Amino acid sequence: MSRFVLPEGYQLRHHFEMLFGNGVAVHAGDKLGADAPFCGIYRDDAKAPVGLCLCDMSFAAYAGAALSMMMPGDAKLAAQKGPLPEVMRANLYEVMNILSSLLMNEHTPHLKLVELCSPPALDASIKAIAKNPEAHMSFKVELPRYGAGQITFALT
Repeated sequence: MSRFVLPEGYQLRHHFEMLFGNGVAVHAGDKLGADAPFCGIYRDDAKAPVGLCLCDMSFAAYAGAALSMMMPGDAKLAAQKGPLPEVMRANLYEVMNILSSLLMNEHTPHLKLVELCSPPALDASIKAIAKNPEAHMSFKVELPRYGAGQITFALT
């Protein structure tokens, strides 16, 4: 059993509505693995990897664009053709950083987002968490005006 907690859909929707405004929809999603285009890596105070936030290209582009209210058409183009522009990547990092609070409560140790990687840069310990987490939860997230993407939380 993980030392950390997984978010419920309503918690995730609440956080996303604070970031992106009303109308965000969150549903059960498909589990993403080590081949997901983006992987946020959370580490504990001893710098051990303890959790991941994996997302597909659509979530990365839409969340990255929506955070700074970029044009939806630019987000759709990035989602379809890539690569993710640096401003969207930086915004995605901030979104994943904010989501770290959903993985902790008053009974868990502290963790923090330390990096945002793509699959070729993942080391064996990170790939192992993605392939065989102790706990995971996946969501389909629909951002108004932008579109829907997938996100998976994986914990040790």
